Amino acid sequence: MEKRSKLPADRLLKASKDRIANWWEMAYTRDEPLLRERFWLEASASLPGVRAENDSLHDVFEAVCLRRMRLKHDQQVPEWAGEKYVAAAKGLLG
Repeated sequence: MEKRSKLPADRLLKASKDRIANWWEMAYTRDEPLLRERFWLEASASLPGVRAENDSLHDVFEAVCLRRMRLKHDQQVPEWAGEKYVAAAKGLLG
């Protein structure tokens, strides 16, 4: 099974929180009002507990984590632990 057919492991997703939130901020919520509005509308439509008028990327990330957990449990979607990614990051840091 390919990586794209798997969910990121909880540990990997949470370790990537800052990078993900920074990407969302730079790509969707900063400068372009139409992209910002679309981001929040799509997040509110697809993620539990996120409202379109919300502006907390923390809330969006927590909702993504909840959605990941539900997919893993309800649909038995396998996880991707990111072994190569984690090993590469350790090599760069240590």
